[in-house]
Amino acid sequence: LAMPPCKQVYRIGQNLSSIGFEEDPEDVTAANFHGNRIRAIEGLSRCFALRVLNLSSNVIQSMAGIAAVGNTLVTLDLSSNSLEGLGDLQHMIVLEELLVPFNRIASLQGAAALPPSGSRLRHLDLRGNLVAQEQELQFLTGLGALRELRLCD
Repeated sequence: LAMPPCKQVYRIGQNLSSIGFEEDPEDVTAANFHGNRIRAIEGLSRCFALRVLNLSSNVIQSMAGIAAVGNTLVTLDLSSNSLEGLGDLQHMIVLEELLVPFNRIASLQGAAALPPSGSRLRHLDLRGNLVAQEQELQFLTGLGALRELRLCD
């Protein structure tokens, strides 16, 4: 079987205020919106093949809206935003890598919403956040596939 071609979108540092595609997003497998001024995760409802999404270095405060790509997204990079928590993860059934360093996350409670049976999350980067209480780690106990947890450098 031949693999379908990968369609990638790069909209880096273009001062965008929202996620947008110049082409039909249905076949996009990877999208990079690094370094813009995006405030919300919106505009992904027609991204049926999206596996990698980079929204790092924006001004996103919430993960609301990420569920639109929960069935396909393998890697999500929300580094260096303004996230205050992990949320909207219950539909992220194939997510393997979640990068959220350098945000304002104080609680890991949202990680408990990941699908408990068969969570595929292997890599979680939480460096440079506000998680100060050791008991927050209890919310990660259901992540049986987790192989790398980064809390500090």
